[in-house]
Amino acid sequence: MLRIIIFTFFPIIIYAQSHIPEKMKTKNDDLRSRSRLFEIKGLKENKDSYFLEILNNQYIINSNNGAKTQRISSEASEKIDKKFVSEFIHLKYGMNRASKSICFKSYELDMRGEKQFICDDEFKKLERVKKLISELKNLISE
Repeated sequence: MLRIIIFTFFPIIIYAQSHIPEKMKTKNDDLRSRSRLFEIKGLKENKDSYFLEILNNQYIINSNNGAKTQRISSEASEKIDKKFVSEFIHLKYGMNRASKSICFKSYELDMRGEKQFICDDEFKKLERVKKLISELKNLISE
């Protein structure tokens, strides 16, 4: 009798455990598995993106605009990464949004999974991002 009761409720128990909503599932976004350390993506007229990534234990700075991929030393990558992190934190937390109007996004900054958008009307932020991009372009062209 006990076997009959167990086997009748077994499918119900299995189904109840297998149907977990997507938002309740555990996410394993381990930063050690990420190969891209940061990315600057242009969203308007300049649709180029620049990024620093680790590939086969080598640091590579690259862009999607067809420029050559540039391998850099770990010291140079650390310097670039620190520069980007400090700029990202300053842009996100040190500089407030100037206006309350609709944000027309110009750039998307991604630092290890944390994203930030730079709007068209944030002129000081745009200047800082463009300066950072020019520094990355200089490194790629070397």
